[in-house]
Amino acid sequence: MPLNNSKKSDRKEKGKANASTSASTSTSRVLAGYVLPCEIAPINTNIEGVKSDIAIINTNMTTFKNKLGVLVGMSGKTNMAYVEFAKAYANDQVCIASVGSSLMTYSALPPSLSDAETTAVILAALWRFFAKYPLCPPGV
Repeated sequence: MPLNNSKKSDRKEKGKANASTSASTSTSRVLAGYVLPCEIAPINTNIEGVKSDIAIINTNMTTFKNKLGVLVGMSGKTNMAYVEFAKAYANDQVCIASVGSSLMTYSALPPSLSDAETTAVILAALWRFFAKYPLCPPGV
């Protein structure tokens, strides 16, 4: 005797649509042009909000990188970049009083330090300096 699977489908509640039906119905409405502007506006607003958030994050990261003045982690180049950064502060007549010797003490790191140790020392010095003098960026 053959199995009759039609009874299972008859038991489904007729008022409820499953996810694939809803998605295909929504897609059909969009493709047919039956979507109201009031349905699209919240989506556009959310997209613009996300774009704005990303732009703010990118701006903050760029500002942070510029303020830091050194890309940490470029193995051999890190120490030289830091020395140039320290010299720029030392030569800046506006900031020289606030810089003092606090930053320059680490400008000549021992060559025996590993890249990781050099990076740690540089970061510690820069974080201390910018915590103490947040409104004194290079070149100001």
